[in-house]
Amino acid sequence: EANMNAAVVEQLREIVGKSFEDMQEIAGGMDRLGDSFYQNVKHNVRFGAEVTAIEQSPESVTVHYRGPVGRASVTGDYAIVAIPFSVLRDIEVMGTGFSREKQKAIRELNYNASAKILFQTRHRFWEWEDGIVGGTTVTDLPIRRICYPSFSDPNDERGTLLASYTWGQDALRWGAMSPSDMIEQALEDVAQVHPSVLKEFEVGAVQDWYGDPYARGAFALFEPEQQTRLQASIIAPEGRIHFAGEHTSLYHAWIQGALESGIRAAKEVHEAAPVFESVHASPMARD
Repeated sequence: EANMNAAVVEQLREIVGKSFEDMQEIAGGMDRLGDSFYQNVKHNVRFGAEVTAIEQSPESVTVHYRGPVGRASVTGDYAIVAIPFSVLRDIEVMGTGFSREKQKAIRELNYNASAKILFQTRHRFWEWEDGIVGGTTVTDLPIRRICYPSFSDPNDERGTLLASYTWGQDALRWGAMSPSDMIEQALEDVAQVHPSVLKEFEVGAVQDWYGDPYARGAFALFEPEQQTRLQASIIAPEGRIHFAGEHTSLYHAWIQGALESGIRAAKEVHEAAPVFESVHASPMARD
């Protein structure tokens, strides 16, 4: 109900593409995926660097950022920008600016709201009371969906419950509340399904993607006709600047889309840069 204004192609693609079949998870936590990338490039990573401007010339791209010790910049032959368009819209683009088509795509691409409320509990009571392992309970309560972990550490009696997972208008209503109010209201709702949560609850945490300054929306979600009107401009390079992220793929909201977009953007850079390729061909550069 919350996504009634979304393009039907978004739902159709997930169904026809069997996005919810043969799903995989990484043993030890999904954060191991990002960490495995980081371990290979950590000497080039700058933490706490908030991009404030992107400057392009015919020969290079300079990214200006604000860090813990002040303002700085880094210059390269090319840049791959994976910033969500909802955030990129407020970053200054200097020098050779973006085309009108790219600016239009950045302005208009629809981002869906989403909110999650998580509970830590003393025990995984849903397993021994109701025999639930994995899956989702769908309700007409404000929490809408309760999601249960498909795997838990057998040596830890505590549990983590995704007490509420909402999208669209449902999520925007949660985002208008304080974190403490979100947790309190969710606790009341979950108790209507699982009364034991009232005595088992220990602590809660929330994530509202529309309220996150580095996301400003959970994921791209086409409105009707946006794929036809915007997709070519979304992925098109702008001079030496290339674009990646789930919002540039057709697998919106999925890690799969982000990975595919990264491969595409890297391929674009290598095909556009014979000098760049020759530099990376040297043994010293590979080391």
